Amino acid sequence: MTKRLKLFLAIILGAMAIACCVAGCKIGQPGRDEILADYKGGNVVYYANGGCFNDTQSIVVRDIYYRDADVPFFNINESTEGIDVGYGNNDFIGWYLPATYESGERAGEIKYTYTYKNSSDEDVKVPAYLKLDEDGSIVLDKSNLRPVYYYEENGIRKDLSESQITMETSDTLVTTDRIIAADDKLVVCAKWKMAPKFVYKLVVDDGVECEANNKTYAKGDKIATLEFTKGSTTMSPGQIEKIAFKGMTFVANYEDEACTNYTTTYNRADYEEGAEVVVWAKYIVGSWTVIRNSAEDVRKMFGSLSDDNKAYYLLEDVDCYKQTFPYIRGGLNATIEGNGKTLSNLNFEVSNNTFSNGSDVAPVFGDIGASAQIKNLTLENITVSVKCNGSMTFHAICKSVAEGAQFENFNIVGITATVTLPGTVSNAQNGDESSWIFGGKGTDNDFLNAYGGITLTGNRQLTIKK
Repeated sequence: MTKRLKLFLAIILGAMAIACCVAGCKIGQPGRDEILADYKGGNVVYYANGGCFNDTQSIVVRDIYYRDADVPFFNINESTEGIDVGYGNNDFIGWYLPATYESGERAGEIKYTYTYKNSSDEDVKVPAYLKLDEDGSIVLDKSNLRPVYYYEENGIRKDLSESQITMETSDTLVTTDRIIAADDKLVVCAKWKMAPKFVYKLVVDDGVECEANNKTYAKGDKIATLEFTKGSTTMSPGQIEKIAFKGMTFVANYEDEACTNYTTTYNRADYEEGAEVVVWAKYIVGSWTVIRNSAEDVRKMFGSLSDDNKAYYLLEDVDCYKQTFPYIRGGLNATIEGNGKTLSNLNFEVSNNTFSNGSDVAPVFGDIGASAQIKNLTLENITVSVKCNGSMTFHAICKSVAEGAQFENFNIVGITATVTLPGTVSNAQNGDESSWIFGGKGTDNDFLNAYGGITLTGNRQLTIKK
Protein backbone atom coordinates (compact mmCIF):
# COMPACT_ATOMS: atom_id res chain seq x y z
CA MET A 1 0.00 0.00 0.00
CA THR A 2 1.42 3.40 -0.99
CA LYS A 3 2.03 6.21 1.47
CA ARG A 4 -0.73 8.28 -0.14
CA LEU A 5 -3.28 5.50 0.12
CA LYS A 6 -2.34 4.85 3.76
CA LEU A 7 -2.75 8.54 4.53
CA PHE A 8 -6.07 8.60 2.72
CA LEU A 9 -7.44 5.65 4.66
CA ALA A 10 -6.18 7.02 7.96
CA ILE A 11 -7.98 10.31 7.40
CA ILE A 12 -11.14 8.50 6.28
CA LEU A 13 -11.16 6.60 9.58
CA GLY A 14 -11.04 9.78 11.60
CA ALA A 15 -13.28 11.90 9.47
CA MET A 16 -16.65 10.22 9.85
CA ALA A 17 -18.19 7.54 12.05
CA ILE A 18 -21.71 6.31 11.68
CA ALA A 19 -23.36 4.94 14.80
CA CYS A 20 -25.64 2.00 14.05
CA CYS A 21 -26.28 -1.55 15.21
CA VAL A 22 -25.47 -4.56 13.06
CA ALA A 23 -25.75 -8.22 14.09
CA GLY A 24 -22.32 -9.81 14.59
CA CYS A 25 -20.52 -6.44 14.74
CA LYS A 26 -19.90 -3.78 17.35
CA ILE A 27 -19.88 -0.44 15.65
CA GLY A 28 -18.55 2.45 17.65
CA GLN A 29 -17.98 6.14 17.16
CA PRO A 30 -14.47 6.73 18.55
CA GLY A 31 -12.86 10.15 18.58
CA ARG A 32 -10.27 11.11 15.99
CA ASP A 33 -7.32 10.93 18.41
CA GLU A 34 -8.39 7.51 19.64
CA ILE A 35 -8.57 6.20 16.09
CA LEU A 36 -5.18 7.47 15.09
CA ALA A 37 -3.45 6.49 18.35
CA ASP A 38 -4.92 3.18 19.42
CA TYR A 39 -7.60 1.94 17.07
CA LYS A 40 -7.63 -1.87 16.82
CA GLY A 41 -10.88 -2.65 14.94
CA GLY A 42 -11.49 -3.16 11.24
CA ASN A 43 -12.92 -0.44 9.00
CA VAL A 44 -14.82 -0.50 5.73
CA VAL A 45 -15.38 2.62 3.64
CA TYR A 46 -18.43 2.21 1.39
CA TYR A 47 -18.74 4.40 -1.72
CA ALA A 48 -22.19 4.71 -3.27
CA ASN A 49 -20.27 5.45 -6.49
CA GLY A 50 -22.67 7.79 -8.25
CA GLY A 51 -25.59 6.92 -6.01
CA CYS A 52 -26.33 7.81 -2.41
CA PHE A 53 -27.36 6.31 0.92
CA ASN A 54 -30.87 6.51 2.36
CA ASP A 55 -32.05 8.63 -0.59
CA THR A 56 -29.98 11.54 0.74
CA GLN A 57 -27.96 13.03 -2.08
CA SER A 58 -25.35 14.51 0.26
CA ILE A 59 -24.45 11.09 1.72
CA VAL A 60 -22.27 9.33 -0.83
CA VAL A 61 -19.82 7.61 1.58
CA ARG A 62 -20.38 5.42 4.65
CA ASP A 63 -17.59 4.62 7.13
CA ILE A 64 -18.32 1.54 9.23
CA TYR A 65 -15.98 0.79 12.16
CA TYR A 66 -15.76 -2.83 13.26
CA ARG A 67 -14.54 -3.05 16.89
CA ASP A 68 -14.22 -6.84 16.86
CA ALA A 69 -12.00 -8.96 14.67
CA ASP A 70 -13.18 -11.91 12.58
CA VAL A 71 -16.68 -10.69 11.75
CA PRO A 72 -18.41 -11.03 8.36
CA PHE A 73 -18.27 -8.24 5.82
CA PHE A 74 -21.13 -5.85 6.51
CA ASN A 75 -23.21 -5.91 3.35
CA ILE A 76 -24.97 -2.60 2.81
CA ASN A 77 -27.52 -3.17 0.10
CA GLU A 78 -31.05 -2.34 -0.85
CA SER A 79 -32.50 -4.92 1.53
CA THR A 80 -30.56 -3.82 4.63
CA GLU A 81 -32.90 -2.04 6.98
CA GLY A 82 -31.91 1.54 7.70
CA ILE A 83 -28.93 1.75 5.33
CA ASP A 84 -30.12 1.75 1.74
CA VAL A 85 -27.99 2.52 -1.28
CA GLY A 86 -29.55 3.54 -4.57
CA TYR A 87 -28.72 5.22 -7.86
CA GLY A 88 -31.82 6.38 -9.68
CA ASN A 89 -33.29 3.64 -11.85
CA ASN A 90 -30.01 1.73 -12.10
CA ASP A 91 -29.62 -1.81 -10.78
CA PHE A 92 -27.24 -2.51 -7.87
CA ILE A 93 -24.82 -5.36 -8.73
CA GLY A 94 -22.64 -5.58 -5.63
CA TRP A 95 -19.64 -4.22 -3.73
CA TYR A 96 -16.29 -4.33 -5.52
CA LEU A 97 -12.71 -3.42 -4.73
CA PRO A 98 -11.68 -0.20 -6.47
CA ALA A 99 -9.42 -0.14 -9.52
CA THR A 100 -5.95 1.32 -8.93
CA TYR A 101 -3.16 2.69 -11.08
CA GLU A 102 -0.75 -0.12 -11.86
CA SER A 103 2.36 1.91 -12.60
CA GLY A 104 3.91 5.36 -12.57
CA GLU A 105 4.01 7.85 -9.73
CA ARG A 106 0.36 7.10 -8.90
CA ALA A 107 0.84 3.33 -8.69
CA GLY A 108 -1.52 1.91 -6.07
CA GLU A 109 -3.78 4.99 -5.97
CA ILE A 110 -7.50 4.54 -6.48
CA LYS A 111 -8.83 5.65 -9.86
CA TYR A 112 -11.53 8.31 -9.80
CA THR A 113 -13.56 9.85 -12.63
CA TYR A 114 -15.28 13.21 -12.96
CA THR A 115 -18.11 13.54 -15.52
CA TYR A 116 -19.37 16.88 -16.83
CA LYS A 117 -21.47 18.18 -19.72
CA ASN A 118 -19.78 19.98 -22.61
CA SER A 119 -21.34 22.74 -24.71
CA SER A 120 -23.13 20.10 -26.81
CA ASP A 121 -24.70 18.59 -23.69
CA GLU A 122 -22.57 15.47 -24.07
CA ASP A 123 -20.97 13.62 -21.16
CA VAL A 124 -17.22 14.08 -20.88
CA LYS A 125 -15.25 11.86 -18.49
CA VAL A 126 -11.86 12.93 -17.13
CA PRO A 127 -9.60 11.50 -14.38
CA ALA A 128 -9.95 12.95 -10.90
CA TYR A 129 -7.27 12.80 -8.20
CA LEU A 130 -6.96 13.08 -4.45
CA LYS A 131 -5.64 16.53 -3.55
CA LEU A 132 -2.44 16.59 -1.47
CA ASP A 133 -0.51 19.36 0.23
CA GLU A 134 3.16 19.91 -0.59
CA ASP A 135 4.12 17.70 2.37
CA GLY A 136 1.99 14.85 0.99
CA SER A 137 -0.90 15.15 3.48
CA ILE A 138 -4.47 14.94 2.22
CA VAL A 139 -6.34 18.23 1.81
CA LEU A 140 -9.65 18.14 3.68
CA ASP A 141 -12.85 20.07 3.25
CA LYS A 142 -13.00 21.80 6.62
CA SER A 143 -16.80 21.80 6.69
CA ASN A 144 -17.08 18.01 6.86
CA LEU A 145 -13.49 16.70 7.06
CA ARG A 146 -13.86 14.84 3.80
CA PRO A 147 -11.00 14.68 1.26
CA VAL A 148 -10.83 17.21 -1.57
CA TYR A 149 -10.33 15.98 -5.15
CA TYR A 150 -9.43 17.79 -8.34
CA TYR A 151 -9.34 17.46 -12.11
CA GLU A 152 -7.35 19.36 -14.68
CA GLU A 153 -8.79 21.58 -17.40
CA ASN A 154 -6.36 23.24 -19.79
CA GLY A 155 -3.58 22.68 -17.28
CA ILE A 156 -5.52 24.31 -14.42
CA ARG A 157 -6.51 22.29 -11.37
CA LYS A 158 -10.14 22.63 -10.30
CA ASP A 159 -11.34 21.33 -6.94
CA LEU A 160 -14.12 18.75 -6.65
CA SER A 161 -16.13 17.46 -3.74
CA GLU A 162 -16.48 13.76 -3.06
CA SER A 163 -20.07 13.82 -4.29
CA GLN A 164 -18.93 14.90 -7.78
CA ILE A 165 -16.75 11.90 -8.52
CA THR A 166 -17.15 8.19 -9.09
CA MET A 167 -14.70 5.42 -8.30
CA GLU A 168 -13.61 2.98 -10.95
CA THR A 169 -14.23 -0.62 -9.95
CA SER A 170 -11.99 -3.63 -10.38
CA ASP A 171 -13.34 -7.06 -11.26
CA THR A 172 -13.02 -8.26 -7.66
CA LEU A 173 -16.38 -8.72 -5.95
CA VAL A 174 -16.36 -8.52 -2.16
CA THR A 175 -18.59 -11.36 -1.03
CA THR A 176 -20.89 -10.96 1.95
CA ASP A 177 -19.12 -13.69 3.94
CA ARG A 178 -15.70 -12.05 3.75
CA ILE A 179 -14.14 -11.82 7.22
CA ILE A 180 -13.06 -8.42 8.49
CA ALA A 181 -9.79 -8.70 10.36
CA ALA A 182 -8.94 -6.43 13.29
CA ASP A 183 -6.51 -4.38 11.23
CA ASP A 184 -8.50 -4.42 7.97
CA LYS A 185 -8.78 -1.06 6.26
CA LEU A 186 -11.03 -1.86 3.32
CA VAL A 187 -12.40 0.46 0.62
CA VAL A 188 -15.28 -0.89 -1.47
CA CYS A 189 -17.45 0.76 -4.09
CA ALA A 190 -20.89 0.01 -5.46
CA LYS A 191 -21.12 -1.30 -8.99
CA TRP A 192 -24.21 -0.50 -10.99
CA LYS A 193 -25.88 -1.77 -14.11
CA MET A 194 -26.85 1.47 -15.77
CA ALA A 195 -30.42 1.66 -16.98
CA PRO A 196 -31.12 2.27 -20.67
CA LYS A 197 -32.60 5.68 -21.26
CA PHE A 198 -34.67 7.48 -23.84
CA VAL A 199 -32.94 10.46 -25.46
CA TYR A 200 -35.55 12.75 -26.98
CA LYS A 201 -34.63 14.83 -30.04
CA LEU A 202 -36.78 17.55 -31.50
CA VAL A 203 -38.50 17.32 -34.88
CA VAL A 204 -39.90 20.59 -36.25
CA ASP A 205 -39.96 22.27 -39.62
CA ASP A 206 -36.68 23.78 -40.79
CA GLY A 207 -36.07 27.20 -39.30
CA VAL A 208 -38.58 26.77 -36.48
CA GLU A 209 -37.30 27.35 -32.94
CA CYS A 210 -39.01 26.17 -29.77
CA GLU A 211 -38.78 27.75 -26.34
CA ALA A 212 -39.26 26.12 -22.93
CA ASN A 213 -37.80 26.89 -19.51
CA ASN A 214 -35.90 29.91 -20.87
CA LYS A 215 -34.04 27.77 -23.42
CA THR A 216 -34.34 27.72 -27.20
CA TYR A 217 -34.27 24.51 -29.23
CA ALA A 218 -34.02 23.81 -32.96
CA LYS A 219 -34.55 20.77 -35.16
CA GLY A 220 -32.41 17.83 -34.02
CA ASP A 221 -31.62 19.23 -30.55
CA LYS A 222 -31.79 16.96 -27.54
CA ILE A 223 -34.66 18.17 -25.39
CA ALA A 224 -34.90 15.56 -22.62
CA THR A 225 -33.77 12.20 -21.28
CA LEU A 226 -35.80 9.62 -19.43
CA GLU A 227 -34.45 6.45 -17.82
CA PHE A 228 -36.26 3.14 -17.85
CA THR A 229 -38.19 2.91 -14.61
CA LYS A 230 -36.47 0.78 -12.01
CA GLY A 231 -37.73 -2.80 -12.02
CA SER A 232 -39.65 -2.34 -15.26
CA THR A 233 -39.29 -4.81 -18.12
CA THR A 234 -41.13 -2.65 -20.68
CA MET A 235 -41.68 1.04 -21.03
CA SER A 236 -43.39 3.52 -23.32
CA PRO A 237 -41.77 6.92 -23.92
CA GLY A 238 -45.04 8.88 -23.84
CA GLN A 239 -43.95 11.05 -20.88
CA ILE A 240 -42.34 13.50 -23.30
CA GLU A 241 -45.76 15.12 -23.73
CA LYS A 242 -45.10 16.95 -20.46
CA ILE A 243 -42.65 19.29 -22.24
CA ALA A 244 -44.65 22.36 -23.23
CA PHE A 245 -43.02 24.55 -25.87
CA LYS A 246 -44.53 28.00 -26.26
CA GLY A 247 -46.86 28.23 -29.26
CA MET A 248 -46.26 24.59 -30.23
CA THR A 249 -48.29 21.36 -30.12
CA PHE A 250 -46.81 17.94 -29.45
CA VAL A 251 -47.82 15.44 -32.14
CA ALA A 252 -46.20 12.10 -31.34
CA ASN A 253 -42.96 10.22 -30.66
CA TYR A 254 -41.29 8.40 -33.55
CA GLU A 255 -38.53 5.86 -34.00
CA ASP A 256 -37.02 7.77 -36.93
CA GLU A 257 -36.30 11.38 -37.80
CA ALA A 258 -38.52 11.15 -40.88
CA CYS A 259 -41.42 10.40 -38.52
CA THR A 260 -42.70 7.31 -40.33
CA ASN A 261 -42.82 4.83 -37.43
CA TYR A 262 -44.43 5.56 -34.08
CA THR A 263 -42.71 4.54 -30.89
CA THR A 264 -44.70 2.02 -28.93
CA THR A 265 -43.37 -0.19 -26.13
CA TYR A 266 -39.70 -0.91 -25.53
CA ASN A 267 -38.33 -4.05 -23.87
CA ARG A 268 -35.53 -3.32 -21.44
CA ALA A 269 -33.84 -6.65 -22.21
CA ASP A 270 -33.31 -5.57 -25.83
CA TYR A 271 -30.81 -2.88 -24.85
CA GLU A 272 -27.32 -3.02 -23.45
CA GLU A 273 -26.35 -1.41 -20.17
CA GLY A 274 -26.55 2.37 -20.40
CA ALA A 275 -27.85 2.30 -23.97
CA GLU A 276 -29.36 5.49 -25.33
CA VAL A 277 -32.60 4.96 -27.26
CA VAL A 278 -33.21 7.93 -29.54
CA VAL A 279 -36.84 9.04 -29.68
CA TRP A 280 -37.86 11.72 -32.19
CA ALA A 281 -40.48 14.03 -30.69
CA LYS A 282 -42.49 15.89 -33.32
CA TYR A 283 -43.99 19.32 -32.65
CA ILE A 284 -45.96 21.62 -34.94
CA VAL A 285 -46.48 25.37 -34.80
CA GLY A 286 -49.76 26.54 -33.33
CA SER A 287 -52.47 25.21 -31.07
CA TRP A 288 -53.88 21.96 -32.45
CA THR A 289 -56.08 19.12 -31.32
CA VAL A 290 -54.34 15.94 -32.41
CA ILE A 291 -56.70 13.19 -33.56
CA ARG A 292 -55.26 9.74 -32.96
CA ASN A 293 -56.90 6.41 -33.81
CA SER A 294 -60.24 7.20 -32.21
CA ALA A 295 -63.55 7.33 -34.07
CA GLU A 296 -65.10 9.02 -31.04
CA ASP A 297 -62.54 11.85 -31.29
CA VAL A 298 -63.41 12.24 -34.98
CA ARG A 299 -67.11 12.48 -34.07
CA LYS A 300 -66.29 15.19 -31.50
CA MET A 301 -64.23 17.02 -34.11
CA PHE A 302 -67.16 17.16 -36.53
CA GLY A 303 -69.32 18.49 -33.71
CA SER A 304 -66.96 21.47 -33.25
CA LEU A 305 -66.10 22.39 -36.84
CA SER A 306 -68.21 25.56 -36.74
CA ASP A 307 -65.68 27.13 -34.31
CA ASP A 308 -63.09 29.13 -36.27
CA ASN A 309 -60.68 28.91 -33.32
CA LYS A 310 -60.40 25.13 -33.68
CA ALA A 311 -57.60 23.38 -35.55
CA TYR A 312 -57.31 19.60 -35.93
CA TYR A 313 -54.34 17.45 -36.92
CA LEU A 314 -54.81 13.81 -37.91
CA LEU A 315 -52.12 11.48 -36.68
CA GLU A 316 -53.53 8.21 -38.07
CA ASP A 317 -56.12 6.79 -40.44
CA VAL A 318 -59.42 6.30 -38.61
CA ASP A 319 -62.20 3.86 -39.48
CA CYS A 320 -65.43 5.46 -38.23
CA TYR A 321 -67.88 2.69 -39.11
CA LYS A 322 -69.51 2.59 -35.65
CA GLN A 323 -70.03 6.34 -35.37
CA THR A 324 -72.91 8.53 -36.52
CA PHE A 325 -71.91 12.14 -37.11
CA PRO A 326 -73.93 15.23 -36.19
CA TYR A 327 -75.35 17.83 -38.54
CA ILE A 328 -73.17 20.96 -38.42
CA ARG A 329 -75.69 23.77 -38.22
CA GLY A 330 -73.02 26.43 -37.96
CA GLY A 331 -71.10 25.24 -41.01
CA LEU A 332 -67.37 24.63 -41.35
CA ASN A 333 -65.08 27.39 -40.06
CA ALA A 334 -62.26 25.36 -38.46
CA THR A 335 -58.95 24.08 -39.86
CA ILE A 336 -58.31 20.40 -40.63
CA GLU A 337 -54.77 19.26 -41.41
CA GLY A 338 -55.21 15.68 -42.57
CA ASN A 339 -51.49 14.92 -42.63
CA GLY A 340 -52.10 12.57 -45.56
CA LYS A 341 -54.50 10.41 -43.52
CA THR A 342 -57.92 8.94 -44.34
CA LEU A 343 -61.21 9.05 -42.45
CA SER A 344 -63.32 6.15 -43.72
CA ASN A 345 -66.88 4.88 -43.33
CA LEU A 346 -68.39 8.16 -42.19
CA ASN A 347 -72.13 8.01 -41.57
CA PHE A 348 -74.12 11.27 -41.43
CA GLU A 349 -77.78 11.11 -40.43
CA VAL A 350 -80.21 14.03 -40.36
CA SER A 351 -83.73 13.35 -39.08
CA ASN A 352 -85.34 16.65 -38.27
CA ASN A 353 -88.87 17.91 -38.80
CA THR A 354 -87.95 21.56 -38.27
CA PHE A 355 -86.64 22.21 -41.80
CA SER A 356 -88.97 24.57 -43.59
CA ASN A 357 -90.28 23.56 -46.97
CA GLY A 358 -87.61 24.30 -49.59
CA SER A 359 -84.67 24.22 -47.16
CA ASP A 360 -81.13 23.60 -48.44
CA VAL A 361 -79.56 20.84 -46.34
CA ALA A 362 -75.87 19.82 -46.48
CA PRO A 363 -75.16 17.25 -43.72
CA VAL A 364 -71.35 16.95 -43.91
CA PHE A 365 -70.09 20.56 -43.77
CA GLY A 366 -73.07 22.86 -44.32
CA ASP A 367 -71.83 26.31 -45.41
CA ILE A 368 -68.04 26.51 -45.60
CA GLY A 369 -66.84 29.79 -44.12
CA ALA A 370 -63.98 32.09 -45.14
CA SER A 371 -61.72 30.86 -42.31
CA ALA A 372 -62.11 27.17 -43.18
CA GLN A 373 -59.11 25.13 -44.31
CA ILE A 374 -58.97 21.46 -45.35
CA LYS A 375 -55.57 20.09 -46.36
CA ASN A 376 -54.06 16.67 -47.06
CA LEU A 377 -57.24 14.81 -46.10
CA THR A 378 -59.16 11.91 -47.65
CA LEU A 379 -62.80 11.15 -46.79
CA GLU A 380 -63.63 7.66 -47.99
CA ASN A 381 -66.99 5.87 -48.21
CA ILE A 382 -69.32 8.60 -46.99
CA THR A 383 -72.95 7.65 -46.27
CA VAL A 384 -75.58 10.37 -45.86
CA SER A 385 -79.18 9.80 -44.75
CA VAL A 386 -81.74 12.65 -44.56
CA LYS A 387 -85.38 12.62 -43.53
CA CYS A 388 -87.71 15.63 -43.64
CA ASN A 389 -91.42 16.48 -44.11
CA GLY A 390 -91.35 18.69 -47.21
CA SER A 391 -89.49 19.43 -50.40
CA MET A 392 -85.85 20.49 -50.21
CA THR A 393 -82.60 21.26 -51.92
CA PHE A 394 -79.95 18.74 -50.95
CA HIS A 395 -76.15 18.95 -51.08
CA ALA A 396 -74.29 16.17 -49.30
CA ILE A 397 -70.95 17.93 -48.67
CA CYS A 398 -71.63 21.67 -48.63
CA LYS A 399 -74.17 24.31 -49.62
CA SER A 400 -71.71 27.11 -50.37
CA VAL A 401 -68.08 28.20 -49.98
CA ALA A 402 -67.16 31.68 -48.81
CA GLU A 403 -64.28 33.55 -50.38
CA GLY A 404 -61.06 32.85 -48.48
CA ALA A 405 -61.71 29.18 -47.73
CA GLN A 406 -58.74 26.98 -48.63
CA PHE A 407 -58.60 23.44 -50.02
CA GLU A 408 -55.40 21.53 -50.71
CA ASN A 409 -55.11 17.84 -51.52
CA PHE A 410 -58.68 17.23 -50.25
CA ASN A 411 -60.00 13.96 -51.67
CA ILE A 412 -63.49 12.49 -51.50
CA VAL A 413 -63.65 8.81 -52.47
CA GLY A 414 -67.14 7.29 -52.71
CA ILE A 415 -70.36 8.88 -51.46
CA THR A 416 -73.91 7.57 -51.30
CA ALA A 417 -76.94 9.47 -50.08
CA THR A 418 -80.54 8.55 -49.26
CA VAL A 419 -83.17 11.25 -48.86
CA THR A 420 -86.57 10.27 -47.45
CA LEU A 421 -89.36 12.87 -47.77
CA PRO A 422 -92.93 13.29 -49.11
CA GLY A 423 -91.94 16.10 -51.45
CA THR A 424 -89.19 16.54 -54.02
CA VAL A 425 -85.45 17.18 -54.14
CA SER A 426 -84.92 19.99 -56.63
CA ASN A 427 -81.43 18.89 -57.64
CA ALA A 428 -81.86 15.09 -57.53
CA GLN A 429 -79.92 14.22 -60.67
CA ASN A 430 -77.16 11.61 -60.83
CA GLY A 431 -74.43 11.23 -63.44
CA ASP A 432 -72.11 13.83 -64.95
CA GLU A 433 -74.64 16.62 -64.49
CA SER A 434 -75.24 15.89 -60.81
CA SER A 435 -75.39 18.80 -58.41
CA TRP A 436 -76.33 17.07 -55.17
CA ILE A 437 -72.80 16.79 -53.70
CA PHE A 438 -71.59 20.42 -53.77
CA GLY A 439 -73.65 23.61 -53.83
CA GLY A 440 -73.06 27.15 -55.02
CA LYS A 441 -71.48 26.55 -58.43
CA GLY A 442 -74.04 24.81 -60.63
CA THR A 443 -73.07 21.18 -61.18
CA ASP A 444 -70.63 19.22 -59.05
CA ASN A 445 -68.11 19.35 -61.89
CA ASP A 446 -68.49 23.14 -62.02
CA PHE A 447 -67.69 23.21 -58.31
CA LEU A 448 -64.56 21.06 -58.70
CA ASN A 449 -63.35 23.26 -61.53
CA ALA A 450 -63.93 26.41 -59.52
CA TYR A 451 -62.12 25.25 -56.40
CA GLY A 452 -58.72 23.69 -56.98
CA GLY A 453 -57.38 21.25 -54.44
CA ILE A 454 -60.49 19.00 -54.30
CA THR A 455 -60.94 15.67 -56.06
CA LEU A 456 -64.07 13.49 -56.27
CA THR A 457 -63.69 9.81 -57.20
CA GLY A 458 -65.33 6.47 -56.53
CA ASN A 459 -68.99 5.50 -56.42
CA ARG A 460 -71.57 8.34 -56.24
CA GLN A 461 -75.24 7.54 -55.84
CA LEU A 462 -78.28 9.51 -54.65
CA THR A 463 -81.53 7.67 -53.80
CA ILE A 464 -84.85 9.42 -53.17
CA LYS A 465 -87.45 7.66 -51.03
CA LYS A 466 -91.05 8.73 -50.49
